[in-house]
Amino acid sequence: MRKKDILGNYVKSPGVLYDHAIRKLDGEDEAYIALITFLPGSKELRKELNGEQVCLAGPGYKWLMYLPINECWCITAFYSPDEKLLEWYFDITLGNFVDEAGMPCIDDIFLDLVVLPDGQTITLDADELQSALDKSEISAADYDHAYKVHDEIKNSKWSDVGFLTELSGKLLLEFAVGDIPGRETFAKIEPLDKGWSGDKKYKVETTDGKRLLLRISDIEERKRKEAEFGMLQRAATIGVLLSAPVSFGVCANGKKVYQLLTWIEGEDLEEALPKLPEAQRYALGIKAGELLGKIHALPASDCAEPWDVRFWRKASGRIDFYHASSAQSESGDKLVRYLQSKRDWLRDRPQVFNHGDFGVSNLILAPDGQVGVVDFNYFNSDHGDPWWEFDSVPWGAEPCAHFYTGFIKGYFGGEPPRAFFEMLSYYFAYGALAALCDTSIGEQGEPEDGRKTVENTLRWFDGMENPVPSWYLGKR
Repeated sequence: MRKKDILGNYVKSPGVLYDHAIRKLDGEDEAYIALITFLPGSKELRKELNGEQVCLAGPGYKWLMYLPINECWCITAFYSPDEKLLEWYFDITLGNFVDEAGMPCIDDIFLDLVVLPDGQTITLDADELQSALDKSEISAADYDHAYKVHDEIKNSKWSDVGFLTELSGKLLLEFAVGDIPGRETFAKIEPLDKGWSGDKKYKVETTDGKRLLLRISDIEERKRKEAEFGMLQRAATIGVLLSAPVSFGVCANGKKVYQLLTWIEGEDLEEALPKLPEAQRYALGIKAGELLGKIHALPASDCAEPWDVRFWRKASGRIDFYHASSAQSESGDKLVRYLQSKRDWLRDRPQVFNHGDFGVSNLILAPDGQVGVVDFNYFNSDHGDPWWEFDSVPWGAEPCAHFYTGFIKGYFGGEPPRAFFEMLSYYFAYGALAALCDTSIGEQGEPEDGRKTVENTLRWFDGMENPVPSWYLGKR
């Protein structure tokens, strides 16, 4: 038998660089979890599985351990740098305990069991177990015990991939949220996978029945996320329906930052609109436009750089990227010429507080018919030309004409000025070029989405000859 602590022996090897955290889980049954993160420069660990060499440790890899004191096994889940689960490894033990130093440990008895993501199970180190018996290092009872535990795991939920995946996700999440103030009130945490941001998002239900939105980001994002939280604090003062700020701070032992926000009940407008009659789509567009108008009533910071300087820096960067890319086409060239020839339109544009991504994917239809907004995006700037926020049609998609017409009219309280449509066409041209560039390198969406966005933009604006888009149902 071999005493091993929860971190195992590999991390003590020369050339292994790692960070770790250990937590005791709340609950009636005593259990511990540990998370090892291998650092840049750490040596790799490769093992043969089914005739193939598989890397299980190295820079960016993670090991998640679960050690229940009342069981005779300990699980390690292996994660690749892109958070792909590689395998679950069961160390079979004579027992688990906490030593005199307070460290969770196992009394390892050689035999191991691996569960792969495809459901296959592999028994390991049976020869070591047999050798230990032959050398009288273990008793026959110990030998039988090892196989009894092995078979119990293999024939129970503990070898079920679905169960293990769900458990691993919950335990990994515990390292992110376990030190958030008020964590003990989180009765349920449900992952959300909507949106383009790199944030991890969760729907939280508390013990007193409240629902919250939890966003977790890498610590490197702290400055930007703190600014986003500040944007929400400003927006919460103007009386609109939004995910209001509750708390902000550092979590995951200093490796993450979190934002806790109120939850908006309702349905995503992107999903709701296709099911609604045209009159209701138009009415919701009016409400969305009025909501955006309230957000834009907040002023930009006094130190805001002139808009023509800021935006042209973005546009010229896109143009340079386009010319150096494989995405060049006659249609793309037309957009570039339009951006260059109409550059003077950017001059003297006002700047206000911006949402940053005011599209239907970030709007909520509440049960009472209100329109709410989520995901204020500091990455796209917290201030800028108010009319830039109208370039919000998802790449490759056709706009809902009644909604977007109502959106424009609701914002202006009627028909907009001609100058608005000129700027709208300019920002749509920029957005189409951005879509063409980003999708060509796989940054967002598929290349076809980018080409379709360019095609749609040229069609809506009649080859960039008419600034009033064809989907607008008002005066032309």
